[in-house]
Amino acid sequence: MIFDGTISLGNILTIVSIAATGFAFIMTMKGDVKLLSARLDKVDAIMSKVTDALIQIARQEERLDHHAKRIEHLERRQPH
Repeated sequence: MIFDGTISLGNILTIVSIAATGFAFIMTMKGDVKLLSARLDKVDAIMSKVTDALIQIARQEERLDHHAKRIEHLERRQPH
């Protein structure tokens, strides 16, 4: 078996096309990662707002429970 050490134009074009495809893939992936990062930042901001709203709701429920207990206590103290 004889090894031909010459490099043809076809070999160079193949290497260049593989490198260009790899480069295009990497650039596409970088763009996708940046897009996903931006979307994740938006989701984080929304989740922060939802968390704040849930905290406010829990506080209001706590206040309502407290008021209900006070009303029940006052109703028990006063004769009808």
